[in-house]
Amino acid sequence: MNWINIIKGFAIIAIIYGHSNNQIAHHYLFWFHVPLFLICSGYLFKRIDKDHSLIKWIINKSKRLLIPYVSFGLLTLLLVEIYNPNQYVESEQIINILKNEGLGYYYGVYWYIGALFLTLLLFAMLTRYINSKAVIFTTSLILYVIAHLHSITQPNLKLPWAAENVPMTAFYFAIGYCLKDIISRIKTYHGLISMSIIGIIVYMEQIGLIKYELDIKAGIYNHWALDIIIPLLCAIVFLIISKWIENSFIGLGVGELGKASLSIMYLHIPIMIVLRDHIQINDLWIATISLVSSYIIHLIMTRTSVARFLFGIPKIKTIRCDSQSRSA
Repeated sequence: MNWINIIKGFAIIAIIYGHSNNQIAHHYLFWFHVPLFLICSGYLFKRIDKDHSLIKWIINKSKRLLIPYVSFGLLTLLLVEIYNPNQYVESEQIINILKNEGLGYYYGVYWYIGALFLTLLLFAMLTRYINSKAVIFTTSLILYVIAHLHSITQPNLKLPWAAENVPMTAFYFAIGYCLKDIISRIKTYHGLISMSIIGIIVYMEQIGLIKYELDIKAGIYNHWALDIIIPLLCAIVFLIISKWIENSFIGLGVGELGKASLSIMYLHIPIMIVLRDHIQINDLWIATISLVSSYIIHLIMTRTSVARFLFGIPKIKTIRCDSQSRSA
């Protein structure tokens, strides 16, 4: 199932270029990059039935998400102290890292880990006691309404661990989890239709018929229908593309980026900031260098067991295929 890694690869590429200062890339890539990750996470989620220990599941999930979160957070703080000693008060920033609150700047993506972790906990509870995916999806629709009401009434509300974003992240997660059977049956023509509709929506926005923006971190959800339609259509398009290129050289390369997406997500913003301070080149080139640099650092981290443990990097497995070995 390398296609899921390819989708994650496309999503992390979109996140990096979305964080460039290129306004066109920022505007359009924000339409789908985080929802794409959340849909993938929901698709891969397995329900926790009553025969399995919920506490053990939470501990394992905490190890996989929170140890890398703290490790990357402290590593970033150390590097910032070397690069810009007056940026933070160390003790206060460590507390902010533990609270996942008030981070910003070098820590621009850390909110996502907090919201994802809380979303996973929510779905662990829901799926443990509710068997019906229809009921779970209905619950997510209620959360979707709550998210939009929050965006309208309290757009500046900020809670620890990005809890204010969970109603929206839970909805996109539910798409992946509850619609898993439908997703597995999507055909090429669905992707072509979705691509055509996206093109029409972009054209309508260009000529001023609609105005659309999506930024989950900032709590900007300004269209009740398009916040469902656009991310879902984009997910269908990337699903079809990923399956098309699954066994190609490009597919393998993008899939490797998908496997390294957690490391790349943490690393790319500090690298971007340093590059912008010292190199006067196009913003898209800054994003490209940040992507490549982050992936190289990830590969270096795979070389030691300590780094793999601290930064949540799975050990590279060697498999045999057609009498030749390759990395999996």
